[in-house]
Amino acid sequence: MEKNTSTVSKQTLNDLIKINNDRIVGYQKAIDELKDSHDADLKTLFADVIHQSENFKKELQSFADDTVDDETTMSGKLYRGWMDIKAVFTGHDRKAILSNCEGGEDAAKKAYQDALNEE
Repeated sequence: MEKNTSTVSKQTLNDLIKINNDRIVGYQKAIDELKDSHDADLKTLFADVIHQSENFKKELQSFADDTVDDETTMSGKLYRGWMDIKAVFTGHDRKAILSNCEGGEDAAKKAYQDALNEE
């Protein structure tokens, strides 16, 4: 992939790196919450998403020309906190965990769409 950061700000690249960090932390949290042996399929899927996000992060870092640490977004931290509170009431069942992951994916899609729409 050709480096062309003239159309994307470093702040936008850093934001995309952080959203991938959010995905990594969020899906690892989801794996940890899956307790049943019949959830192996989801654990495998979530591990694949973590690997995908790590690859996205590496590629984005190559465009940013900076070393960005493993910082996550404030909204991601708040969302994971909300997931913890919600889990107290709903438990750690597949449906609840998938619903939480879907919310995180919506945030990631929005971040990428915002980056594409950046002037």
